[in-house]
Amino acid sequence: MPIPSAALLIALAALPPGAAAQQPPRLPTEAQIDRACATGAADTLPNPFRDVPSGHWAYRAVLNLHYCGAARAARERLPMRSS
Repeated sequence: MPIPSAALLIALAALPPGAAAQQPPRLPTEAQIDRACATGAADTLPNPFRDVPSGHWAYRAVLNLHYCGAARAARERLPMRSS
């Protein structure tokens, strides 16, 4: 079956470089995250989850939890002081 393989290689070679690669989402700054969380607009930040499309019923809640919820609180938690 060398003909289909050759046809595939020719077709792939015709694509511009990086056409098949997806660009990673841009990372928001801490100031952008703080502003979005303060205004209830976490769903305007980049979606870090491939399996939660923007039309999904839980999209806003998932992004709100990711950027403003428990995960953020855990990252910001101060080390416990020793008594």
